[in-house]
Amino acid sequence: MPLSFAPSGTATIPLHILAEDQLEAWLDTQPDATRNALTSQGFTGALGQTVSLAGPDGAPALAVAGYGTVATRQRGRFHLAAAAPKLPEGNYHLVSDLDADALSAEALGWLLASYRFDRY
Repeated sequence: MPLSFAPSGTATIPLHILAEDQLEAWLDTQPDATRNALTSQGFTGALGQTVSLAGPDGAPALAVAGYGTVATRQRGRFHLAAAAPKLPEGNYHLVSDLDADALSAEALGWLLASYRFDRY
């Protein structure tokens, strides 16, 4: 299956990208169920952490990926690539205040992490 972005109009799951220093402020804007779920799973916003939350129908309704600290991000690239294999299958859209260049780099990393060469 070729890697691609989902066509326009496809239902997507929001993937919130949260740095450690953004977590508390973001949690303050969320419903109690979301706040309690993330807290009980020990989500801190550390680089590489992911949590997926199900909606009332049991399907993934929301996902959160940790974006770490400035210091941890400076040590590498494509930080969201680690989130791709940890999340349930689905079409995701990134929810973040990252600038366009950072979002483009993270989207590329996501696609590269999902690539599998299996011809032979």
